[in-house]
Amino acid sequence: MFSFSARALRWMQTMTFAIREINQRNDLLPALRLGFHIKDSCNEVPVSLKASLLLVNGQPGPPATGNGSISVRELSGKGDLISLDSRSPVLGCADVTRSPSPVIIGDASSGVSMALLRSLGPFQIPLVSYFASCSCLSKQTEFPMFMRTMPSDAFQVRALARLVSHFGWTWGSSSKVIINFCIETEVQSIMRAIRQRNITGIQWIAGEAWATANSLWEEFGDLLSGTLGFGIRRAEVIPGLKQHLSSLRRSNIQDSAFLTEFWEESLNCRLNGSVNTHYHYIDNHLDRKPCSGMEDLNDVYSAFSDVSQLRVSYNVYKAVYLVAHALQRMSDCVVGQGPFVNGTCGNPQGLEPWQVC
Repeated sequence: MFSFSARALRWMQTMTFAIREINQRNDLLPALRLGFHIKDSCNEVPVSLKASLLLVNGQPGPPATGNGSISVRELSGKGDLISLDSRSPVLGCADVTRSPSPVIIGDASSGVSMALLRSLGPFQIPLVSYFASCSCLSKQTEFPMFMRTMPSDAFQVRALARLVSHFGWTWGSSSKVIINFCIETEVQSIMRAIRQRNITGIQWIAGEAWATANSLWEEFGDLLSGTLGFGIRRAEVIPGLKQHLSSLRRSNIQDSAFLTEFWEESLNCRLNGSVNTHYHYIDNHLDRKPCSGMEDLNDVYSAFSDVSQLRVSYNVYKAVYLVAHALQRMSDCVVGQGPFVNGTCGNPQGLEPWQVC
């Protein structure tokens, strides 16, 4: 059974925030309007492949009804890039859902990203990851359509090796120091097994994938005390993001399966007409008490609204801006001085995905 990740939801909402922020600017992409369609990869290759192929074939599916997608009304509908002559919404939902996605922002996992890149190769769709760190992805000959706002593991591995050397740690069956390079969900499974077997006295060295994951420290703080690790560079603040996250209200979540699930998981109640079809840690989500309407997310702590450690969220924010600036450079290109054959330029209004790279 998978657990709901409020942290990952914050990453998703950071993307929607960045897109809305860009659409409101007059100095960046004034002739284009960005949009999006979101799919949940569940950090699983088959699920992610299915979602990505739907996107690049121009059939992301119908508006959100519980199928793991989200609609955002202020962005004129669904679709990953909506090219308009002005910033006023003129396309209907049917037009937008048929538009192929020219760029995919994701995946968070290196393994899933590699699978996507190999499968999407014939489409030449750029993949911009905010968390995939495997150094293997830096091989441009093998992954020419890959970009990221996440540092390569090559830097972290060198730092870990120097840390081990500094303390003189060596291998043997009685080792008490463990370097854990797993992702957050895998660490959760390991920690549950450690607790079940009553294993103590371990010095953990954390990889950046889980070093700053609050959910782990909340549940396994007693086992992780004294952990050393490396973290992604932290952003001090993303102006307006906290307000964007805290503006979530019951009245504006009903059309989104993601947000509905978050609301019900956080407040342990069931919304009337809920589009949530998932449940975690309880026998039946349908047995939850009905939400009274008096619930307030400010009454409970959630990693969703915690902006004190903007690390991966900042990478997501940068990924959106990376795409926006690439499109802006394409718009500013002078014919004859462009980066393509014979100095030609790309056309953002008739975008070929490979031109973004």
